[in-house]
Amino acid sequence: MSHWVDTHLGWRWRAWVDGVADPRNAPDAAAHPPSLLARLPLGRIAAAALIILVLAANAYTLRIHYFDSRSLGWRALAETLDRWSAGLPPQDVRIAENFPDPTLSYYYKGDVQQFMIPPRPHDADGAAQVVDSLIQGNVYRVILPAAPAPNWDADGIAPDALAAGFSKVLQEQVGIFPVHLYARPDPQGWQELDAPFENGMTLARAQLRPQTVADGGILVIHMDWRGAQATPTGGEKIFIHLLNESGGILAQADPILQLNAPGEFSSVGLRLPETLPPGPLRLIAGLYDASLEGAPKIMTEFGADSILLSQFE
Repeated sequence: MSHWVDTHLGWRWRAWVDGVADPRNAPDAAAHPPSLLARLPLGRIAAAALIILVLAANAYTLRIHYFDSRSLGWRALAETLDRWSAGLPPQDVRIAENFPDPTLSYYYKGDVQQFMIPPRPHDADGAAQVVDSLIQGNVYRVILPAAPAPNWDADGIAPDALAAGFSKVLQEQVGIFPVHLYARPDPQGWQELDAPFENGMTLARAQLRPQTVADGGILVIHMDWRGAQATPTGGEKIFIHLLNESGGILAQADPILQLNAPGEFSSVGLRLPETLPPGPLRLIAGLYDASLEGAPKIMTEFGADSILLSQFE
């Protein structure tokens, strides 16, 4: 390239860039000093311009990342994924995507693996196989940010397939995403309670996942309620309370009482406060009758108004 420049432009190019006079007029060089352009350090100017360009591009990228409304939505989603998987081993949780979009991987930097469901456009059979593999792989929680995906999952295959193998325990809108939380119990993780209530209902067993509480996290409670189907009046509800050291309620859920057949269970997700106080904290469960004035609690046969499910130090 330099040979071509010397051949075709010769001294004119060198005079413009380096301020070198035409060798044929060397005696006149002193009388004709280099031009202003020739005296400019073009290499340094080019380097400075490149640095400015890179800095401007980085500034624009950072502005988009931190202040653009769509970017803020993705960041909020990534934070939600972190909170909803907190306290669980990464191998126990998965993040589902119902549309192949690399944007989520750009914003989410956690340890939980992601997977595609359905694995191919509108593939319901493939989605069912994916759920089976999750269960066989001992996955107990799945988080699905359901993206609008008319070209991949137009009929809601992903939530339907997940609901066939997991219980949907929570849904929250995060930006444009309805984020679904699915969970299932560990078959070996049940706590046998056999706690009878005065109305004939019995909380046979329960299971918490995770076994700890985290700021802003989700505690999933699986319960197995037994009793004669004709016994409930229809007004009974379950209360689940997370209490601070003095008995104040930090978080609560009030699902409708559902009696379970042997081998079945009911599940509920409990949103925890953004900031939890120091322990000890207690998780209790019980029954009350919402159809009666004052919604009185239903006592256990042992005279207590609740059952202690767990205590967190």
